[in-house]
Amino acid sequence: MTNDLQAPALCPNTPPFSCIGLVRFIDREVILARAADALTLSNVQEGTFATQSGFALPDGTFYVAKRGWLSVDARKGDDTLRFITTHLLPEGFFDPIQVAQGQEVVAGPAQTSLPVIFVCDCNSRADNTGTATYANLLAAGLEDAWLERHPHQAGLTCCQDEDLRNEASHFDQRIDLVLVRGGAHVHHVGRTGESEHDKTASGLWPSDHAGVVATVDFRP
Repeated sequence: MTNDLQAPALCPNTPPFSCIGLVRFIDREVILARAADALTLSNVQEGTFATQSGFALPDGTFYVAKRGWLSVDARKGDDTLRFITTHLLPEGFFDPIQVAQGQEVVAGPAQTSLPVIFVCDCNSRADNTGTATYANLLAAGLEDAWLERHPHQAGLTCCQDEDLRNEASHFDQRIDLVLVRGGAHVHHVGRTGESEHDKTASGLWPSDHAGVVATVDFRP
Protein backbone atom coordinates (compact mmCIF):
# COMPACT_ATOMS: atom_id res chain seq x y z
CA MET A 1 0.00 0.00 0.00
CA THR A 2 1.37 3.41 -0.95
CA ASN A 3 -1.40 5.78 0.25
CA ASP A 4 -4.23 5.62 2.78
CA LEU A 5 -5.96 8.98 3.18
CA GLN A 6 -9.24 9.80 4.96
CA ALA A 7 -11.17 13.07 4.96
CA PRO A 8 -14.66 14.27 5.95
CA ALA A 9 -17.15 14.93 3.16
CA LEU A 10 -20.72 16.17 2.86
CA CYS A 11 -23.30 13.57 1.88
CA PRO A 12 -24.89 14.09 -1.54
CA ASN A 13 -28.55 15.08 -1.98
CA THR A 14 -29.02 16.23 1.62
CA PRO A 15 -29.51 19.68 3.21
CA PRO A 16 -26.18 21.50 3.77
CA PHE A 17 -24.20 20.07 6.68
CA SER A 18 -27.06 17.76 7.69
CA CYS A 19 -24.95 14.71 6.90
CA ILE A 20 -21.19 14.41 7.03
CA GLY A 21 -19.51 11.23 5.89
CA LEU A 22 -15.97 9.98 5.58
CA VAL A 23 -14.16 9.51 2.29
CA ARG A 24 -11.21 7.10 2.21
CA PHE A 25 -8.67 6.87 -0.58
CA ILE A 26 -6.42 3.79 -0.77
CA ASP A 27 -3.76 3.35 -3.44
CA ARG A 28 -1.49 0.37 -3.99
CA GLU A 29 0.58 -1.47 -6.57
CA VAL A 30 -0.76 -4.90 -7.58
CA ILE A 31 0.59 -7.85 -9.59
CA LEU A 32 -1.93 -10.49 -10.68
CA ALA A 33 -0.86 -13.95 -11.85
CA ARG A 34 -3.10 -16.68 -13.25
CA ALA A 35 -3.11 -19.73 -10.99
CA ALA A 36 -3.65 -21.95 -14.04
CA ASP A 37 -0.25 -20.94 -15.42
CA ALA A 38 1.46 -23.08 -12.75
CA LEU A 39 3.93 -20.35 -11.84
CA THR A 40 5.97 -20.53 -8.66
CA LEU A 41 6.10 -17.03 -7.18
CA SER A 42 8.76 -16.02 -4.68
CA ASN A 43 10.80 -13.12 -3.36
CA VAL A 44 7.93 -10.64 -3.39
CA GLN A 45 9.41 -7.20 -2.79
CA GLU A 46 7.82 -3.79 -2.38
CA GLY A 47 9.17 -0.35 -1.77
CA THR A 48 8.19 3.28 -1.58
CA PHE A 49 10.42 5.76 -3.33
CA ALA A 50 12.84 7.82 -1.30
CA THR A 51 11.97 10.82 -3.48
CA GLN A 52 8.29 11.80 -3.19
CA SER A 53 5.91 14.68 -3.93
CA GLY A 54 3.06 15.92 -1.76
CA PHE A 55 0.52 18.63 -1.06
CA ALA A 56 -0.83 20.71 1.81
CA LEU A 57 -4.09 19.62 3.46
CA PRO A 58 -6.71 22.19 4.59
CA ASP A 59 -5.45 21.95 8.19
CA GLY A 60 -1.96 22.90 7.05
CA THR A 61 -0.53 19.39 7.30
CA PHE A 62 1.76 18.41 4.43
CA TYR A 63 0.69 15.07 3.02
CA VAL A 64 3.31 13.01 1.20
CA ALA A 65 1.64 11.42 -1.84
CA LYS A 66 3.64 8.22 -1.80
CA ARG A 67 4.46 6.20 -4.88
CA GLY A 68 6.29 2.92 -4.97
CA TRP A 69 7.07 -0.28 -6.82
CA LEU A 70 6.33 -3.99 -6.54
CA SER A 71 8.25 -6.99 -7.86
CA VAL A 72 8.07 -10.78 -7.80
CA ASP A 73 10.28 -13.59 -9.08
CA ALA A 74 8.26 -16.01 -11.21
CA ARG A 75 9.48 -19.51 -12.03
CA LYS A 76 8.08 -22.01 -14.51
CA GLY A 77 10.05 -25.20 -14.99
CA ASP A 78 13.73 -24.32 -14.87
CA ASP A 79 13.25 -20.69 -15.89
CA THR A 80 12.91 -17.72 -13.53
CA LEU A 81 12.35 -14.05 -14.29
CA ARG A 82 11.66 -10.92 -12.28
CA PHE A 83 8.44 -9.01 -12.93
CA ILE A 84 8.38 -5.37 -11.80
CA THR A 85 5.63 -2.77 -11.88
CA THR A 86 5.27 0.88 -10.88
CA HIS A 87 3.30 4.04 -11.64
CA LEU A 88 5.51 7.11 -11.85
CA LEU A 89 4.50 10.74 -11.41
CA PRO A 90 2.87 12.55 -14.36
CA GLU A 91 4.94 15.01 -16.35
CA GLY A 92 4.86 18.57 -15.09
CA PHE A 93 6.05 20.44 -12.03
CA PHE A 94 7.47 17.31 -10.40
CA ASP A 95 9.54 16.10 -13.37
CA PRO A 96 12.80 15.87 -11.36
CA ILE A 97 11.03 13.67 -8.81
CA GLN A 98 9.68 11.38 -11.54
CA VAL A 99 13.16 10.99 -13.03
CA ALA A 100 14.59 10.18 -9.60
CA GLN A 101 11.89 7.57 -9.02
CA GLY A 102 12.70 5.89 -12.32
CA GLN A 103 16.35 5.73 -11.33
CA GLU A 104 15.37 4.13 -8.03
CA VAL A 105 13.69 1.30 -9.93
CA VAL A 106 16.84 0.79 -11.99
CA ALA A 107 19.04 0.75 -8.89
CA GLY A 108 16.57 -1.32 -6.85
CA PRO A 109 14.40 -4.19 -8.11
CA ALA A 110 15.84 -4.05 -11.63
CA GLN A 111 19.34 -4.62 -10.22
CA THR A 112 19.32 -8.37 -10.80
CA SER A 113 20.97 -10.99 -12.98
CA LEU A 114 17.55 -12.51 -13.72
CA PRO A 115 15.68 -11.72 -16.93
CA VAL A 116 13.33 -8.79 -16.31
CA ILE A 117 9.87 -7.75 -17.42
CA PHE A 118 9.12 -4.20 -16.26
CA VAL A 119 5.65 -2.76 -16.85
CA CYS A 120 4.65 0.74 -15.95
CA ASP A 121 2.57 3.78 -16.50
CA CYS A 122 5.90 5.57 -16.65
CA ASN A 123 4.43 8.97 -17.63
CA SER A 124 7.55 9.54 -19.74
CA ARG A 125 7.00 9.90 -23.48
CA ALA A 126 8.61 7.22 -25.61
CA ASP A 127 9.40 9.78 -28.32
CA ASN A 128 11.78 11.47 -25.84
CA THR A 129 9.88 14.78 -25.91
CA GLY A 130 9.14 14.57 -22.18
CA THR A 131 11.21 13.60 -19.16
CA ALA A 132 14.51 11.72 -19.23
CA THR A 133 12.97 8.67 -17.52
CA TYR A 134 12.31 6.70 -20.72
CA ALA A 135 15.86 7.24 -22.01
CA ASN A 136 17.30 6.34 -18.60
CA LEU A 137 15.43 3.02 -18.57
CA LEU A 138 16.76 2.12 -22.01
CA ALA A 139 20.25 3.15 -20.94
CA ALA A 140 19.95 0.62 -18.10
CA GLY A 141 19.65 -2.16 -20.68
CA LEU A 142 15.87 -2.44 -20.81
CA GLU A 143 14.33 -2.85 -24.26
CA ASP A 144 10.98 -1.46 -25.36
CA ALA A 145 8.74 -4.38 -26.37
CA TRP A 146 6.57 -2.14 -28.56
CA LEU A 147 9.55 -1.06 -30.65
CA GLU A 148 10.65 -4.66 -31.04
CA ARG A 149 7.47 -5.47 -32.97
CA HIS A 150 6.24 -2.07 -34.21
CA PRO A 151 9.27 0.18 -34.75
CA HIS A 152 7.40 2.44 -37.17
CA GLN A 153 4.06 2.70 -35.33
CA ALA A 154 3.33 5.32 -32.68
CA GLY A 155 1.35 2.97 -30.39
CA LEU A 156 -0.23 5.87 -28.49
CA THR A 157 -1.68 5.02 -25.06
CA CYS A 158 -2.73 8.27 -23.41
CA CYS A 159 -4.97 10.07 -22.61
CA GLN A 160 -8.74 10.29 -22.85
CA ASP A 161 -10.70 12.85 -20.86
CA GLU A 162 -11.03 12.11 -17.15
CA ASP A 163 -14.78 11.52 -17.52
CA LEU A 164 -14.12 9.21 -20.53
CA ARG A 165 -16.86 10.94 -22.53
CA ASN A 166 -14.78 12.48 -25.34
CA GLU A 167 -16.13 11.36 -28.70
CA ALA A 168 -12.87 11.12 -30.65
CA SER A 169 -9.72 9.70 -29.12
CA HIS A 170 -7.32 12.19 -27.55
CA PHE A 171 -4.35 9.83 -27.47
CA ASP A 172 -1.20 11.77 -28.34
CA GLN A 173 1.61 10.02 -26.44
CA ARG A 174 2.97 6.58 -25.54
CA ILE A 175 3.74 6.40 -21.84
CA ASP A 176 2.47 2.92 -20.89
CA LEU A 177 5.37 0.57 -21.40
CA VAL A 178 6.42 -3.06 -21.38
CA LEU A 179 10.21 -3.19 -21.06
CA VAL A 180 12.32 -6.36 -21.07
CA ARG A 181 15.91 -7.40 -20.44
CA GLY A 182 17.86 -10.64 -20.52
CA GLY A 183 17.43 -12.50 -23.79
CA ALA A 184 13.79 -11.61 -24.34
CA HIS A 185 12.01 -12.48 -27.57
CA VAL A 186 8.83 -10.45 -28.05
CA HIS A 187 6.33 -12.56 -30.00
CA HIS A 188 3.46 -10.09 -29.89
CA VAL A 189 2.58 -6.73 -28.40
CA GLY A 190 -0.64 -4.85 -28.89
CA ARG A 191 -3.04 -2.39 -27.31
CA THR A 192 -6.49 -2.77 -25.80
CA GLY A 193 -9.14 -0.12 -25.31
CA GLU A 194 -7.75 2.23 -27.96
CA SER A 195 -10.48 1.74 -30.57
CA GLU A 196 -13.88 3.42 -30.66
CA HIS A 197 -15.28 -0.11 -30.97
CA ASP A 198 -14.06 -0.68 -27.38
CA LYS A 199 -16.42 1.92 -25.94
CA THR A 200 -19.14 0.86 -23.53
CA ALA A 201 -22.80 0.79 -24.53
CA SER A 202 -23.19 4.24 -22.95
CA GLY A 203 -20.35 5.66 -25.04
CA LEU A 204 -17.55 5.71 -22.47
CA TRP A 205 -13.97 4.78 -23.22
CA PRO A 206 -12.93 1.77 -21.08
CA SER A 207 -10.10 3.80 -19.51
CA ASP A 208 -8.24 7.05 -19.96
CA HIS A 209 -5.24 4.93 -21.04
CA ALA A 210 -4.90 2.05 -23.46
CA GLY A 211 -3.76 -1.29 -22.12
CA VAL A 212 -0.57 -2.84 -23.47
CA VAL A 213 -0.45 -6.64 -23.83
CA ALA A 214 2.74 -8.52 -24.73
CA THR A 215 3.73 -12.15 -25.24
CA VAL A 216 7.40 -12.65 -24.37
CA ASP A 217 9.74 -15.58 -23.92
CA PHE A 218 13.35 -15.66 -22.78
CA ARG A 219 16.07 -17.59 -24.53
CA PRO A 220 19.40 -18.47 -22.89
